[in-house]
Amino acid sequence: METARTVLERIIHIAHLHRVLIGKRVDKMGPYAGPWFLVLRYVMEHDGCTQVSLANFLRMTPASVALSTKRLQKAGYLSKEVDEYNLRCNRLHITEEGRELEARYRNEFERLLSDTFAGFEEEELRQFSDYLGRVSSNLGGGRQLSMGEIIDLERQKDEA
Repeated sequence: METARTVLERIIHIAHLHRVLIGKRVDKMGPYAGPWFLVLRYVMEHDGCTQVSLANFLRMTPASVALSTKRLQKAGYLSKEVDEYNLRCNRLHITEEGRELEARYRNEFERLLSDTFAGFEEEELRQFSDYLGRVSSNLGGGRQLSMGEIIDLERQKDEA
């Protein structure tokens, strides 16, 4: 069991180190660069989406998303327009500045990804992924949980 404990400690260590390193890289890009990457990415892929659909995707409250999008709008990364058929509904659009920020963030993530797995062959990565998938299934009661399901589990813990 000692080997299993060491493996788990390394996984946790790597996850934490990755979060710290990507944070350091994107913090230089301006306000809200890191945490709002998912917002920018979603709006870019779903132009004209509503704040409600974004909240559902992120599994956040509509009020939290409204605050986040307001900050991104103020920073010049998003624009909002009132839906012509429902005046209570805002449609979100990414601005050119938002697209540039999202691209810079994605480039930094790709660079860190390359650095992370430097020296690994494709077959080694496939095998490593298979091992991690088995671990994930073990923790998920025999199946791999989606990120949404994991977030829901976390919320259930917080609500209990």
